[in-house]
Parts: sequence; C-alpha cells; structure tokens
Amino acid sequence: MTQPKKTLSMRIEEFLMKQPKSTILMMGLLVMLVVATADFLPHDRLFSFVIFYLVPILLVTWFAGKSAGIFMSLACSLTWLLSDLLVEAAPPLSIAPYANMVIKLGFFVWISSMLFDLKKALELQKIQNRTDYLTGLFNRRYFVELADREIQRSKRYHHPFTFLYMDVDDFKKVNDHFGHNAGDRLLSVIGHALKHSVRKTDIPVRLGGDEFAVMMPETTFENARTVLRHIEDRLHDLMKERQNKVTFSIGSVTFVRTPETIDEMIKKADHLMYQVKENGKNASKTELYV
Repeated sequence: MTQPKKTLSMRIEEFLMKQPKSTILMMGLLVMLVVATADFLPHDRLFSFVIFYLVPILLVTWFAGKSAGIFMSLACSLTWLLSDLLVEAAPPLSIAPYANMVIKLGFFVWISSMLFDLKKALELQKIQNRTDYLTGLFNRRYFVELADREIQRSKRYHHPFTFLYMDVDDFKKVNDHFGHNAGDRLLSVIGHALKHSVRKTDIPVRLGGDEFAVMMPETTFENARTVLRHIEDRLHDLMKERQNKVTFSIGSVTFVRTPETIDEMIKKADHLMYQVKENGKNASKTELYV
C-alpha cells in the first residue's frame, strides 16, 4: 500500500507548517502591505477590500496561532483606517472612520477566532482518527500508513528497521473471570507501559484486541534487542506490582532486507510470536531478516 503523491497545496502547507511564527507573521505583514498599496490606489470606494485583508489574517491565524491572528487583525484594521483617512479625506473631527475601524477590527477578530477554533477541532479529530481510544497508542489504521512509509524509506536508503509483535497471554481469562471492564483497564495499563518503554523514535501501536506492536525505524538487531529487554522488564515488573498473572509472547524481526508489503512484515513477526506461544508462552523470540 503506497502513499498518495503530495499535491502542490500539500507541499506548500507542509512548508509553511515548518516555518517559525515570526516568519509567518512577516509573510502576513508583507501580504497586508501589498493589499494596502492596492487599496491606496484610485478605485471605486464602494468596492470593499475586506476579502483581501482577510488573506493575511487567515494565513497568520492558521500557521502562527490565535494571538498572532489577533495582532494581524489589529494591523489590518489600522491600515484600513489610514486608507480611509487619507483617501476619503474625512472631516478632522469625524468619528466615522474610527467607528468603522472598530467594527472592522471586531469582524477580523471574530473571523480569526472562528478559524482558530476550526483548526483545533480538525486537529483533535485527526488525533482521534489516529489514536486507539483505550490505550492512547496509535491505532491499526494509522499504523498501516506509518509502516508503509517506513518500508518505502527502507527500500530507498537501505536502512534496517525492526518490527515487534506482542500478544497478551491468556487475556481471555481476565475478561471471563473479572469482566470486560477489568480487561479494558489492563489493556490501558499495558499500552501506557509500552508507550513509556520505547524510545521517542519508536512507534507503539495497538493493532486490536490484546495485540500490540512497535515499529522501530532505522534500528539494528542489537539495538532492537536492547529495546525488547526494556519492554519485557517493564511489563514484568508492572504485572508483578499489580498482581496480574498475565504474561506476554513477543516476536521481533529486524529487516535488513526490506519486506515487499506490510502483510509480509507482520506475518514474519506474527510467526515468531506463535512459536513462542507453542513453546510455553511468556517469552520473546528475535530474528534477523537478510
């Protein structure tokens, strides 16, 4: 499963997301100056430039945040006021331009706030779509995306990576004896422990049920074994502390030769995990795929 090719708009958004807020703010001010210059030129004053002043406000709000968006709203309102005073030639004591400026500022701030709230809602939805609700780990759907990305990178740069597949032994007995709520709590605890047992570059995932996985980008066989020992030690200590009698069967494969598909990658680690189960469970098995 290959990732879709990035469009121009996606590349531009990705570029802007990487820029510091100060750079985005400077871009917004530059766009505002271009709009203001056009506004100062002779034109039908019945034609409103509001839509053009919104461009820098929306740009700054989306990529630099709410505070920067409010600042941009104020800058655009003051610029528009200056345009009204110089071009319209309002009477010196008239409060109309200032009243209009306040109204425009309120409109700009409202639009900026609405856009910021929309972005936050979209980001939250994106996180929820990627995250397993019970454990807080990445879910299977997002794992497929990340795994495909890692396989493609491995093919291109010839870097090894490791995939770890883990199953909770006799988990069904927990549900049968103590109820599904107890089983859910146990899975949540395991997910939390797994998340804090791996490195920052590793990707812990709940594949479904009592099956977990860890994707370890650019990880050699020896490095993977170190991570694996850390995971096993943490889980063993945690289960002992909580007086849970469940154990874990783990299969870990380091791919020097890149697998062709995600299914092939999972199948090899899954095969090792089942070998562990057939030999008494509560252990791990590692393999180097060359």
